[in-house]
Amino acid sequence: MNHLNIKNILIIDDEPLVREYIALEINEHYKHINIIEAEDGSIGLAKAQNQKFDVVITDLRMPNLTGNSVVKHLGRLPEKLRPDKVIVFSGFIDDTTKELSHTIKNLSFLSKPVNIELMTQYLDEVLLNHRIQAQKQKMEVQFINPFIDGVVDVFGLLCGTIPELHEKNVRQPDELVSSDISSIISMRSNLFIGSMAIGFAEETYKNLYNNMTGENISEINNINCDGAGEICNQVFGYAKSKLGQKGFEIEMAIPTISYGPGHKVKHLINGPCLSLNFTCAAGPFFLEVTVKSN
Repeated sequence: MNHLNIKNILIIDDEPLVREYIALEINEHYKHINIIEAEDGSIGLAKAQNQKFDVVITDLRMPNLTGNSVVKHLGRLPEKLRPDKVIVFSGFIDDTTKELSHTIKNLSFLSKPVNIELMTQYLDEVLLNHRIQAQKQKMEVQFINPFIDGVVDVFGLLCGTIPELHEKNVRQPDELVSSDISSIISMRSNLFIGSMAIGFAEETYKNLYNNMTGENISEINNINCDGAGEICNQVFGYAKSKLGQKGFEIEMAIPTISYGPGHKVKHLINGPCLSLNFTCAAGPFFLEVTVKSN
């Protein structure tokens, strides 16, 4: 019996005995599954529009709304409601039916009578994908937390202020952020390459610089810009030490500094970027990390 995590399955068929048979087989192979049944396509679609199902298993020929229409509507659902897998079963699967693959991802077909071994194979694929996603999320937490902790530690000691993380998102390579002063440092390890950047609005940086040095500055220039590099270097050093304890052997590097109103922050590799937006008594700032596997 499989112990991996599928929570909700929707079975749509107008024949009660077929729904019961499929539900019994699923329960024999998997633990803790919430199985919902619907006796026609219209009722099944209504349920799918109000609850996220990991898997939808649907017949094709049904009253009120056919399986073909159900699949097309499932493909139009918001991503948060769209099922991870749709399995269509019928005694009448033809080329027209198979064209439904263009309307929704992860669509599979079963002929009647239902091949239970093949059905469980499809479900195992969903389970495996869930496990991979869970591992990625765990990896992200393990990887990014040292940078968050580094920001809090370094700003507390160096700048006399404790930042708070108020937003985390992933941006694409063409979605460049702007900064008045920024510092970026390369990251090379036995497992990945990438870069870390930290950026400030002018007022935020001037306030931080005053906290660091006791000196009030009226503008950012080549004399006082080195404070951004020092902050970047210390946050990187903190994260490097913590990640080293997790098996990431990151090489030493030297940060580079850029300043100028609204300049774009460009990372050293082209890929998705995890962007962390912070606030502190000095003002808002951001830290970004982007990596790719070696």
